[in-house]
Amino acid sequence: WYWKPVHADDLPSGIDYFLFDSGILSGTRTAVRWLQRCVGTSVDGIVGPKTLAATWAMKPKDLLDKLVAQRMASLRSIPGPRGWAHWHSGWTNRVNHSKARAYKMLSPVPEHMPGEVVPKELPPADPNEPVA
Repeated sequence: WYWKPVHADDLPSGIDYFLFDSGILSGTRTAVRWLQRCVGTSVDGIVGPKTLAATWAMKPKDLLDKLVAQRMASLRSIPGPRGWAHWHSGWTNRVNHSKARAYKMLSPVPEHMPGEVVPKELPPADPNEPVA
């Protein structure tokens, strides 16, 4: 209900988790809109090829920082007695926990766009050596 609508399988590690958690708390279309604002694509709440390309074009840490700021700004803007004034502590804790887990998941090496051809191994050094 939450993982597939945000296309988490197609997102960089860490970004997938944060967007998934955002979707649970605020709805998947809202979470995707936050992503689209952060990556500079059309904001329609639907993950498509342009959103994915723009997501993969950003450094994951920079994108995660933007997503955290976008999510917190949105939560702070919820008015009323059952909005930010009431839930600020719990929402802040939830975002901080999600952010910490997502940072741990960020890949230390550059990742690739899903569907790209990535070499599995280097060819053998000895031309007489059989290829596995």
